[in-house]
Amino acid sequence: MRSQRAKFLGVHIKRLANNLGPMLCKKYGSVVKQIPTGNLLMTAPMSILVERLRDKGYLEVKHGR
Repeated sequence: MRSQRAKFLGVHIKRLANNLGPMLCKKYGSVVKQIPTGNLLMTAPMSILVERLRDKGYLEVKHGR
């Protein structure tokens, strides 16, 4: 996940930061867990989504729009 992107439900997910950043500590009962924090970039391939919507009849393209 650090160097490549993953595809989940049609959305591309990539981690922006190379480092893990600060750890977030959360307490669950008597257990303290450290959770890495960081920034994620989520993008959707618009051309593929538009094509799928058009193929299924939910979208009509007129004059290239």
